[in-house]
Amino acid sequence: LRESIAGSPTIVEWTGDSYDWNSRISIHTGLPSVLGWSSHQRQQRLGYQTIISQRKREVQDFYRIPDHNFTTSFLLAYNVKYVIVGSQERRFGTEEALSSLDTHPGLHIIFEDAASKVYSVTHDALWALIEEESLASK
Repeated sequence: LRESIAGSPTIVEWTGDSYDWNSRISIHTGLPSVLGWSSHQRQQRLGYQTIISQRKREVQDFYRIPDHNFTTSFLLAYNVKYVIVGSQERRFGTEEALSSLDTHPGLHIIFEDAASKVYSVTHDALWALIEEESLASK
């Protein structure tokens, strides 16, 4: 990823308890993530505990809830450009949610091997989904 991605786009990867293999991609690439190591965030940002807890819950929901509307809203809210699915995401996420990423129209696999996938996010497609949803609800 360090060699293939220009700039500092935001990634999403699993976040969980302290002293587990969380934030591994962000740590090793320097790319920003929706939530870095949550314990570090809590230590450094004492006045933001509620926001940190909310982000942690939303990242976990991203990997556990197979809902394209939630996925779209999440990706837009945090301006995510790349989605990571690897060992931690498979360990803690649900198969249904991870499978739903394959069928989301705003996500495209840019890397895949036996254990991992990396998706690129197409924001224009996300906004088109929001627009379709809005028109359908009228």
